[in-house]
Amino acid sequence: YHRRIGGLLMIGLVTCFWVKNYGSALQSYATQNILDQLNVENETINYSVSNEPFLRRLNIILHKLRYPSVRKAKYDKYINKNEMHKSEEYENGIKDRMQAFDSFIKSQIRFSNPIKDRKQLREQSLKYSTIIVGSDQLWLPENIEEDYYTLSWVQKGIKKVSYATSFGVSAIPRMTRKKTKEFLLGMDNISVRELSGANIVKEISGKNSEVVLDPTLLLTRAEWDSLSNGSRIIGEKYIFCYFMAKGKNKRKFAEKLKEKTGYKIVVLRHLDEFISDDENFGDYAPYDIGPIEFINLIKNAEYVCTDSFHGTVFSIINHREFFTFNRYEKEVQGSTNTRLASLLKLLGLENRINNNKIENENIINYEEVDDKLLKLREKSLKYLKNAIDWN
Repeated sequence: YHRRIGGLLMIGLVTCFWVKNYGSALQSYATQNILDQLNVENETINYSVSNEPFLRRLNIILHKLRYPSVRKAKYDKYINKNEMHKSEEYENGIKDRMQAFDSFIKSQIRFSNPIKDRKQLREQSLKYSTIIVGSDQLWLPENIEEDYYTLSWVQKGIKKVSYATSFGVSAIPRMTRKKTKEFLLGMDNISVRELSGANIVKEISGKNSEVVLDPTLLLTRAEWDSLSNGSRIIGEKYIFCYFMAKGKNKRKFAEKLKEKTGYKIVVLRHLDEFISDDENFGDYAPYDIGPIEFINLIKNAEYVCTDSFHGTVFSIINHREFFTFNRYEKEVQGSTNTRLASLLKLLGLENRINNNKIENENIINYEEVDDKLLKLREKSLKYLKNAIDWN
């Protein structure tokens, strides 16, 4: 486990950089940045499971009864996307958003040479002393079936580490448990992003794991400011709405907050899929927003309303008054709500899970939050250093 390149550790990072998602892009940047600060040579492995998505996703759709019903809407979108009416503004807007993401990824993420298939992937693994998978919801049941983020392709003698990897669900479906156990037993060091993830690891594999901070929380507010120190995108006071999923109640809440405060609503529409509820929601709906501009919109907002883990994270980093909503309005087995609840519990912010009351007398005491965050940051960095044999 002590292969070193030129006397230095060489780390390969396995992330879902190819997904045009603010959280995915920013956690990839944060992991790279933290390793850079530790003077550890690292690069993101340039392999995308999107190179061959159709058969795998079709298989998931055909076998979706294996998985919790909460994810049904996500599977259905692959079937029904061509049936939905989409405006020219939507089509052009999504292109602008994708360009903004591409610009960020090309300028901020350091990649290996492109890798075209699994054979080449196995050969590439020999370049590294350690391969780190994380963070994000890389161990969702369907991703375990895809068998990339499990690191099963990494050759013997290479250390396999997870950092803040999330299962995204509170229980693993029965038909995926065997494969889950196999890959967990093959990991050298396991850390997860939420308490429920640690329970899953223990229950299925018998192994212990650390609960650590998402890599975006390892960087300080000042460090994120150095990335996004541009001028305000929106000149006036505003409420920033970042909703990944459908749901009229959270949007109605934001409109009530607008009535109470007089602030306009700035919204990022149609993030994970086309959402008809978004079409007439919000006063400003910019599309040309990359990850850097996303942070800008959060840090300059008066309030943030979100059902997103990373929307919540960057609200906390930037000391915003925020309201977090469950992604899914009905809690069912396998809900992704668990990671939000876990983060807020760790920071003593459970009361930010919204109960549809605008009047929140408990203004956030960010001095207390920062104290908790500092201790969790130290614990998380200690895990990472030990896992990669850093000294």
